Amino acid sequence: MLNYKGGSPAKDGFYWKKGEWEIVTVDGENGRLPGDIECEYVRLPALLFVPAAMMLSVPFVVFLPFIGFAMLFVLIGVKAGKGVGALSRAFAENLARLRARVTETTEELVTEIAEDMSTGTAEELATESAEDPVTDTAEDFVTDNAEDFVADYAEHLDSPQ
Repeated sequence: MLNYKGGSPAKDGFYWKKGEWEIVTVDGENGRLPGDIECEYVRLPALLFVPAAMMLSVPFVVFLPFIGFAMLFVLIGVKAGKGVGALSRAFAENLARLRARVTETTEELVTEIAEDMSTGTAEELATESAEDPVTDTAEDFVTDNAEDFVADYAEHLDSPQ
Protein backbone atom coordinates (compact mmCIF):
# COMPACT_ATOMS: atom_id res chain seq x y z
CA MET A 1 0.00 0.00 0.00
CA LEU A 2 1.52 3.33 -1.10
CA ASN A 3 -1.17 5.73 0.22
CA TYR A 4 -1.29 6.69 3.91
CA LYS A 5 -3.52 9.02 5.95
CA GLY A 6 -2.35 11.60 8.49
CA GLY A 7 -2.01 10.30 12.07
CA SER A 8 -1.58 6.69 10.96
CA PRO A 9 1.47 4.64 12.01
CA ALA A 10 4.21 4.50 9.38
CA LYS A 11 7.63 2.93 8.93
CA ASP A 12 10.68 5.15 8.85
CA GLY A 13 11.24 6.74 5.48
CA PHE A 14 10.14 9.57 3.25
CA TYR A 15 6.49 10.49 2.63
CA TRP A 16 5.14 13.02 0.15
CA LYS A 17 2.11 15.06 1.29
CA LYS A 18 -0.19 15.31 -1.72
CA GLY A 19 -2.07 18.55 -1.07
CA GLU A 20 0.92 20.72 -0.14
CA TRP A 21 3.81 19.21 -2.10
CA GLU A 22 5.74 18.64 1.10
CA ILE A 23 8.15 15.82 1.90
CA VAL A 24 7.88 14.50 5.48
CA THR A 25 10.37 12.19 7.15
CA VAL A 26 9.38 9.60 9.73
CA ASP A 27 12.07 8.23 12.07
CA GLY A 28 11.88 4.98 13.96
CA GLU A 29 9.83 1.82 13.67
CA ASN A 30 6.63 3.18 15.26
CA GLY A 31 6.49 6.71 13.84
CA ARG A 32 3.27 8.51 12.99
CA LEU A 33 2.49 10.80 10.06
CA PRO A 34 1.60 14.39 11.03
CA GLY A 35 -1.86 15.83 10.42
CA ASP A 36 -5.38 14.44 10.55
CA ILE A 37 -7.26 11.90 8.41
CA GLU A 38 -7.81 14.44 5.61
CA CYS A 39 -4.03 14.61 4.91
CA GLU A 40 -2.88 12.05 2.35
CA TYR A 41 0.68 10.84 2.00
CA VAL A 42 2.51 8.67 -0.51
CA ARG A 43 5.51 6.68 0.60
CA LEU A 44 8.62 7.40 -1.48
CA PRO A 45 11.26 4.73 -1.84
CA ALA A 46 14.75 5.92 -0.87
CA LEU A 47 15.99 5.68 -4.47
CA LEU A 48 13.11 7.85 -5.67
CA PHE A 49 13.56 10.50 -2.93
CA VAL A 50 16.52 12.32 -4.53
CA PRO A 51 14.90 12.78 -7.97
CA ALA A 52 11.58 13.75 -6.34
CA ALA A 53 13.30 16.37 -4.17
CA MET A 54 15.08 17.75 -7.22
CA MET A 55 11.83 17.96 -9.18
CA LEU A 56 10.15 19.83 -6.33
CA SER A 57 13.06 22.27 -6.01
CA VAL A 58 13.35 23.16 -9.73
CA PRO A 59 10.44 25.66 -9.74
CA PHE A 60 11.85 27.29 -6.62
CA VAL A 61 15.33 27.67 -8.14
CA VAL A 62 13.99 28.89 -11.48
CA PHE A 63 11.60 31.49 -10.07
CA LEU A 64 13.68 32.67 -7.08
CA PRO A 65 15.40 35.53 -8.99
CA PHE A 66 12.04 36.74 -10.30
CA ILE A 67 10.56 36.62 -6.82
CA GLY A 68 13.52 38.65 -5.50
CA PHE A 69 13.11 41.32 -8.18
CA ALA A 70 9.35 41.42 -7.67
CA MET A 71 9.83 41.94 -3.92
CA LEU A 72 12.38 44.69 -4.60
CA PHE A 73 10.05 46.54 -7.00
CA VAL A 74 7.11 46.23 -4.61
CA LEU A 75 9.24 47.61 -1.76
CA ILE A 76 10.43 50.54 -3.91
CA GLY A 77 6.85 51.24 -5.05
CA VAL A 78 5.49 51.24 -1.50
CA LYS A 79 8.25 53.53 -0.24
CA ALA A 80 7.81 55.91 -3.20
CA GLY A 81 4.05 55.96 -2.67
CA LYS A 82 4.47 56.87 0.99
CA GLY A 83 6.96 59.61 0.07
CA VAL A 84 4.70 61.10 -2.59
CA GLY A 85 1.77 60.99 -0.17
CA ALA A 86 3.76 62.84 2.51
CA LEU A 87 4.94 65.45 0.01
CA SER A 88 1.45 66.02 -1.36
CA ARG A 89 0.02 66.44 2.16
CA ALA A 90 2.73 68.98 3.04
CA PHE A 91 2.16 70.82 -0.25
CA ALA A 92 -1.61 70.95 0.33
CA GLU A 93 -1.15 72.28 3.88
CA ASN A 94 1.26 75.00 2.69
CA LEU A 95 -1.07 75.92 -0.16
CA ALA A 96 -4.01 76.25 2.25
CA ARG A 97 -1.96 78.47 4.59
CA LEU A 98 -0.85 80.64 1.65
CA ARG A 99 -4.43 80.97 0.39
CA ALA A 100 -5.65 82.00 3.85
CA ARG A 101 -2.84 84.54 4.16
CA VAL A 102 -3.55 86.00 0.69
CA THR A 103 -7.29 86.19 1.39
CA GLU A 104 -6.68 87.91 4.72
CA THR A 105 -4.22 90.39 3.19
CA THR A 106 -6.56 91.16 0.30
CA GLU A 107 -9.50 91.74 2.63
CA GLU A 108 -7.38 94.11 4.73
CA LEU A 109 -6.29 95.98 1.62
CA VAL A 110 -9.86 96.33 0.35
CA THR A 111 -10.99 97.57 3.78
CA GLU A 112 -8.15 100.07 3.91
CA ILE A 113 -8.94 101.38 0.41
CA ALA A 114 -12.63 101.70 1.26
CA GLU A 115 -11.80 103.62 4.46
CA ASP A 116 -9.39 105.91 2.63
CA MET A 117 -12.01 106.65 0.00
CA SER A 118 -14.68 107.43 2.57
CA THR A 119 -12.49 109.75 4.67
CA GLY A 120 -11.54 112.12 1.85
CA THR A 121 -13.65 115.28 1.62
CA ALA A 122 -14.55 117.15 -1.54
CA GLU A 123 -12.39 120.13 -0.51
CA GLU A 124 -9.30 117.91 0.02
CA LEU A 125 -9.80 116.27 -3.34
CA ALA A 126 -10.23 119.66 -5.05
CA THR A 127 -7.08 121.02 -3.40
CA GLU A 128 -5.03 117.98 -4.35
CA SER A 129 -6.32 117.88 -7.91
CA ALA A 130 -5.48 121.57 -8.41
CA GLU A 131 -1.91 120.86 -7.38
CA ASP A 132 -1.27 117.76 -9.53
CA PRO A 133 -3.14 116.78 -12.72
CA VAL A 134 -1.90 113.17 -12.48
CA THR A 135 -3.37 112.85 -9.00
CA ASP A 136 -6.62 114.27 -10.32
CA THR A 137 -6.78 111.58 -13.02
CA ALA A 138 -5.88 108.81 -10.57
CA GLU A 139 -8.43 110.00 -8.04
CA ASP A 140 -11.13 110.17 -10.69
CA PHE A 141 -10.30 106.62 -11.73
CA VAL A 142 -10.35 105.33 -8.14
CA THR A 143 -13.55 107.20 -7.33
CA ASP A 144 -15.30 105.89 -10.43
CA ASN A 145 -14.11 102.28 -10.15
CA ALA A 146 -13.74 101.63 -6.40
CA GLU A 147 -17.31 100.55 -5.83
CA ASP A 148 -17.18 98.18 -8.83
CA PHE A 149 -13.87 96.75 -7.58
CA VAL A 150 -15.22 96.12 -4.08
CA ALA A 151 -18.39 94.50 -5.46
CA ASP A 152 -16.41 92.28 -7.87
CA TYR A 153 -14.01 91.23 -5.11
CA ALA A 154 -16.87 90.43 -2.74
CA GLU A 155 -18.42 88.21 -5.44
CA HIS A 156 -15.03 86.53 -5.93
CA LEU A 157 -14.74 85.74 -2.21
CA ASP A 158 -18.26 84.32 -2.09
CA SER A 159 -17.85 82.06 -5.14
CA PRO A 160 -16.58 78.47 -4.50
CA GLN A 161 -13.01 77.87 -5.61
